[in-house]
Formats: sequence, C-alpha cells, structure tokens
Amino acid sequence: MDYIIEGSIVQDGRKNEYEVLELLGSGGFGNVFKLKRKSDGEIFALKTLQVGFSAQEYIDSFRHESEAATTISNANVLKYVFFHDGSLFEQLPPYIIMEFADGGSLQQFLEEQKMKGYFSNSEIKSMFKQLISGMNAINEKIIHRDLKPANVLISQKTFKISDFGLSKISEDDTRTCTFKGSGTYSYMSPEAWRLEKNTVLMDIYSMGLIFFEIATLKHALTDEKTESVESWRTLHLYTAPKNLMQLNKDLSPLIVRLIQRMIAKNSTDRFKSWKEIEDFLEKDNLPQTENSETIRQILEKKSEADYKKNQEIARLESEEKERIEKKKLVEYMFHEKVVRPVEKFVDELNQKLLPQEKITLSEEDLFVRIEFSNSKSITIECTPVLEENLTSRVYMDGHGIPRKPPIEMPKLRHKSVIAWGIINSSSEKGYNLLLTEKEDDPYGEWIILTNTSSALYSGRRQQPEPFPFDYDQLESELPNITAMHIYDMKDEMLNLSKIYDLISETLV
Repeated sequence: MDYIIEGSIVQDGRKNEYEVLELLGSGGFGNVFKLKRKSDGEIFALKTLQVGFSAQEYIDSFRHESEAATTISNANVLKYVFFHDGSLFEQLPPYIIMEFADGGSLQQFLEEQKMKGYFSNSEIKSMFKQLISGMNAINEKIIHRDLKPANVLISQKTFKISDFGLSKISEDDTRTCTFKGSGTYSYMSPEAWRLEKNTVLMDIYSMGLIFFEIATLKHALTDEKTESVESWRTLHLYTAPKNLMQLNKDLSPLIVRLIQRMIAKNSTDRFKSWKEIEDFLEKDNLPQTENSETIRQILEKKSEADYKKNQEIARLESEEKERIEKKKLVEYMFHEKVVRPVEKFVDELNQKLLPQEKITLSEEDLFVRIEFSNSKSITIECTPVLEENLTSRVYMDGHGIPRKPPIEMPKLRHKSVIAWGIINSSSEKGYNLLLTEKEDDPYGEWIILTNTSSALYSGRRQQPEPFPFDYDQLESELPNITAMHIYDMKDEMLNLSKIYDLISETLV
C-alpha cells in the first residue's frame, strides 16, 4: 500500500483526479492534506489515516465519520465529498475528500481575538446564529459528541462545523465511550462523564461552552492548562461556571442567560432543542421601548441570581461527591485492614472451639458485631469524619460576648483524621480507631487509641480500662493527646493483637 504524501494523486468516486499539494496538519489518528482537483483547479482537503492506524476499528471510525457527514447539508457544516475505504483503489489507504476551509479554526480565531478585546454583542450573536444553524442540521441526524473550537473551521468568514469521528445517530441508545474516547475532556457534558445515553443535550452543553468562550475569550470552568482526566471530570460535574457578567460587563443579559441555560449541569435545566435556542436569541432583536432599560436591569439581576444558584448547586454536589468518595475509602480501609483480619482470626479460633462455643461475626456497612456463646459481645464501628457532624463550641470573649468559632477538622499530631471508630465490649473495655492521612498514601493508615484514666485524676472515672470514648468525647479529647490531662491517651499504628486479646478475654 502506498502512503499519501505531497505530490500523490488520488481520485474520487467519479474518477476525478486530485493532486496532493501539502500537509496541513496532523491530529488524533489522521493527517490532513491540501488538494487541487485537476479538472478545474478547485481546492479541497483530504483526511487520511496516519501510518500505523490500519486496524479495522480505525477504518470503521473513519467510515463512520464520512457516512455521518455526507447525510448533512448546511452552509455551516463542512461538506464531505468522497470516502475511500481502501477497496476501490487498493494501492491507497482509506481517505476522505472534503470541503477546504481556508480561514483556520475557531480556536485560532479566538486566540487572535484575545489581543484585540471582546467581540461586540452583534458579532457574538452573528457567530451564535451560524453555529446554531449548523448544529440544528447536525442534530437532526446525529449527535456530534466532540464539539470544540478546534472542530469549527472557517471558510470565507463562515463557520463550518467538522470532525464527526465520534458522532452517533440521534436515536442511538448506545453509551458514550468508544475506542477513540468520549470526546475532548474540556468540552464533555456531565452526562458523557457519567456514560449516559447520547442525546442532543450533550451537544447543547458542549456548544454552550464554546459560546462562553466566544463571549468572554475564556473557558467557562478553568484558566488552568490540565490534561488530567479526573480534573476535567470534577470541573464538569461539580464546578460552577465563571460569572459571565464579571468577565465581560458589556454582554447582553439575554446572551448571558442563553449561555447559562446551555451549560447547566443538570440536563433538564437546558434548552431542549436548537429551535428553542434560536428563538430565545431572537428576543434580543425586539424593538426598544420605554421599558427596555428596566427589563435589561431585571434580566441582569436574574442572571446574577442564576449564577449564585448554580454556584450553590455545584458546591453541594461537590460536597456530596467528597462525602461519597470518603465513605468508599473508609469502607475499603475498614474492611481490608480491620474486619477481614478479625474475620480470619475468628474463623481460625472457631476451628478449635466446641460447636456450642463458636463465635459469630456479622457485618453491616461500617458496623461489626462479634457475639459469644456466653451472651457477651464486642462491637467494632467507624464513621467518616464530616464537618456537619462536628461541634462548634461557643465560648465567651473578653467582653463576655458568646462567640462561635469556625469548626476545625480533627487532627492527630498534625495529621488530618479521615475517620474514627469505637471498639467496645460487654465489659466496657475497648479502644478507639483513627484513620489518619499518610504522606504519599491516599488511603491513610489506621491508628489505635488506648485510653486510661490519668494517675493524677484516677478518681474521676470508675470503669474497666482501657476504655473507648464515644464520638463526642473523641472530638473534644483528641486535642489533649499531648497534654497533661485527666486521661492518658496512647496512639500507635493499628495493633490487631489488642483486638484479638479483647476477643480472648470476652470469650472466657
């Protein structure tokens, strides 16, 4: 098979010959060349697979891009002329011949505009209308799934949406991921990150982010350059977009509200179609009246209220995400480092006991009960440390005024406490568990806390030792671990023999 290079001759389905003039660029798994049709000198572009991407899956994606694009006819969608799958001209690799856009990409256009300043509202609306027109035509047939400024080309000042390699039929019930990926991370909708069904609302979100960039010359979610998949996932799922009005104070309130609705995290809060978006944008062209200024001010206030609402929603969702992830981490560490070893110990011990003496162990969520034939028991439990479960203690300042300081997350010797727990027996003997952060280890490490009454205050607490604190006591006593106090607290890396000894003691 010959490679396509400068000077190569290729043909379309009608045997028209094209001369390859120059390499325009490379991206993904394809090369793009500039072509000239010999019969009339018209210029086209050719996209072909790079060397090394000959596997059938890449060819199938290439075919899919062409088949998807050739069904769409719109001035704002790049026209595809011919697809060669590698069989008609066996000496040549698969390639696509398409319309040539001589004005670069929207990405380049926006970078150049940053030196000049913001577009006017009329310029913004003109660009929006072109992209709405193109997307309306595209979404009648397919879901694009990879919208980004680099995939919007410019030909004689006309925007042309291109690159349909990830597109899916609009009614297709398939999920988002493919071998090529799920789209460009910086423009992927929250639903795409959750691998939900492909819908037009995904494209509306992605184009909304493009609209945001046109309006402000900035990405809606971050100024940072990041390639981290997890960072982008967090931004799209849990980070509120920037305040449009603060970035560009000259924006029409209607444009602000249009973009806000397009990039809403919850897909049900977005426009449902491009016709809705088009109609909404047209409202900005209504004649001015004596009420126009008042209405403009109302819309500005509504946009600001929507921005604050979205910030609060994003904050709550981010906190919920952190809670869920912390609980999963704690569940894993509790089961792997505490429960599983104790289960193994109990199983081995049961093998040596008479049937009527056997110990039973039951586990539910973050709670374990060990029951003995003598009706005694041991419980082991833990819970993630969450701010809403902590106590902000009121104190009196120097003027006798009650003050409520900010809640401080608990620490053990300057290490944050991720979770804490209680080991308690029928005899009231027991220990506390602390899962603390550990440098270079995202899972942290378990610490066991042995509490006894201080010899200086031995009369204060009459109960077997060592004893566990309940959660409220643990919160208040932990800061005193290095101080002379009514309790002596000894912390050490989890020593399972302490739990095994408690089991042995409770058994007899």
